[in-house]
Amino acid sequence: MDVERVSPRPEQPVRLALSMQTCDGCPSQWDATAVDGSQLYMRYRHGRGSVEVVSEGGVLGPGAELIASWYDGTNDGIIGLDEFCALANLMPPRPVMRFRRAYLDG
Repeated sequence: MDVERVSPRPEQPVRLALSMQTCDGCPSQWDATAVDGSQLYMRYRHGRGSVEVVSEGGVLGPGAELIASWYDGTNDGIIGLDEFCALANLMPPRPVMRFRRAYLDG
């Protein structure tokens, strides 16, 4: 798969301690915590993926740091966490630390 980098991805892989999938598709998205404590928002829609570090107060957009962004040439909106992490240079959390919001909401 050809991937167009919109922004450089992290030089060193970022290890995720925890991830929670908040939407299965269109977009596929996760809230995650890196082992250094950074809060991340990860999103994939229309073939475009991005990872943002959430600023203090949980604010996205202005003030959030974009650490990875790409376009894979598709119009897809569904991607698995492992594939997303590979494209973003993230190391996924151990399987026991992956959650889906639907299970938590009951």
